[in-house]
Amino acid sequence: MLDWAFDKGHRARVIENGEMLQPLRMRGHGVHGHMDYDERYAPFFKKARLLGFVLQFKRQPPMLVHAALTALIDRWRPETYYFHLPCGEMTMTLEDWAMITAMPIEGHALTGRVERTNWQQRVATLIGDCPAVKGNRTSGVLLIWLSEHRQKCPEGADETTVEWYARAYLWYILTEVVFPDSSGNSANWSYLFFLADWDAGYSWGTASLAYLYCSFDDATQRMGDKSNMGGFVWAFSIWMWERLPVGRPEKIPRCPWGAYSEDSDETRHPTVAYEWDIVKLYTGLNKTSYKTYTNELDALTHTQCIVPMICVYAVEWHLPHRVPTQFWVYQHTPPGQPTDTGGHALHL
Repeated sequence: MLDWAFDKGHRARVIENGEMLQPLRMRGHGVHGHMDYDERYAPFFKKARLLGFVLQFKRQPPMLVHAALTALIDRWRPETYYFHLPCGEMTMTLEDWAMITAMPIEGHALTGRVERTNWQQRVATLIGDCPAVKGNRTSGVLLIWLSEHRQKCPEGADETTVEWYARAYLWYILTEVVFPDSSGNSANWSYLFFLADWDAGYSWGTASLAYLYCSFDDATQRMGDKSNMGGFVWAFSIWMWERLPVGRPEKIPRCPWGAYSEDSDETRHPTVAYEWDIVKLYTGLNKTSYKTYTNELDALTHTQCIVPMICVYAVEWHLPHRVPTQFWVYQHTPPGQPTDTGGHALHL
């Protein structure tokens, strides 16, 4: 391994020494249905370049395969931000992230001075209300409070009220699914303040991917039986299904998208995630599945990460690993192609 500080507490080191850990529990997924989407919110979300992202969550996302995701996280290297696999290294790129989440990857960074003073008054200014602080809670508002007080925008509401509800809806999804806190039950007020100006042009895609990378780093050091991991794990799951054959469920015919606009607005088009709209997961004991997925990743070969290009009778392999110089990457000697998947036999 590369860095002693990470290495000494890494899950992979413990597994290498013969100890079988429990799978991590993925946090921040599945309860967004407590907030009702309203088409009156769309103009605000479009200004923030987050309409495409929001429309993914009008639907019920597929369930997570915790054991498969954990087996891959065990191979995360915090020093390089890559998953270390027998056939090479892989990671989520910003292009991957944009195509899955529809979040913008260009714009201003989510950064600045976070002022705790009068945060409740500022929350009330942005969403029209704020609950009283209970105990020592100073980081945000309970998600259950948001779902009870900002679930459905009243009919005939004026523009200011609609904007309050739109902001609360987006805040709920961002903090419950993309940026969940350690408790998983609170909406951090710092993310709400980035929604004060719809035209600010923030790069939500880079922020969410950075947060997930940080969550990976932390997860590699967690070994308790009830350990969990936050971040945008739903999008991470879609990426794994797209890129790797391990833990990939069976696709079932999709439901109609139904979110297109009459003027062919591209911000309303489905993302790569729509390909996995409905899936059939393979059920089983989490601990048993975890061991199975670990073994499958250990045995992964480069031939399982390439695909054939098909045009009726024409079948040709896509082999980018043979031309890395074309992409300004050092050219290694490519591994040999198995006889049963290439050459003259394939054409026949």
